[in-house]
Amino acid sequence: MKNQKDQSHKLSARLAKMLQCYTDYTNSETFGNATASAKAAGFKGKTLSSLRVSAHYHMKKLREHITRWLDDEGLSELQLKFRIINGLNAKETKYFSHNGIVTDQRIVNALEVQRKYLEMALKLKGLFPPEKHEITGADGQPLKMNYREISPELKARALAFSAFEAQKEIEEMRRAYNIGQETKEASPGKNGNKFS
Repeated sequence: MKNQKDQSHKLSARLAKMLQCYTDYTNSETFGNATASAKAAGFKGKTLSSLRVSAHYHMKKLREHITRWLDDEGLSELQLKFRIINGLNAKETKYFSHNGIVTDQRIVNALEVQRKYLEMALKLKGLFPPEKHEITGADGQPLKMNYREISPELKARALAFSAFEAQKEIEEMRRAYNIGQETKEASPGKNGNKFS
């Protein structure tokens, strides 16, 4: 943490405050949360989404400082690799008993622990497919929304998205209609008019 304070003088006051909030493990609201840290540091956004974008932008500026902080806390890249390798070789002790008395014990591979570390390593290397998160309602049914509980900001975003989707559908229908109209113009109907 001392090194973090030495480096923070190169940052603007707000960026230094954001870094302090982001790395303060005693504050569960801001620790590791870029958006909450940016807000606590005084960065503003008209919407939560714009604040997130701003926080992401500022996190790029703080990346070097955060890396130094992790190194100071014993989590350098080399140390993280070492911990992952140790996790991939994790062992556990299995006990065997008969009539409530331990008769034998064996050290075996801790397969579940090893699987989790392998999954983590593959994700870090970009070799693991991204996780899909499907959200459904009760018993797998579609979600039912209570629109009275939705914030006005979210309602506006949903309406804008719906309007955008509707506009795309209208444009597709117009294209389809124009294509159909051109085809009918090329071949007149049985009465000689274009649209019979």
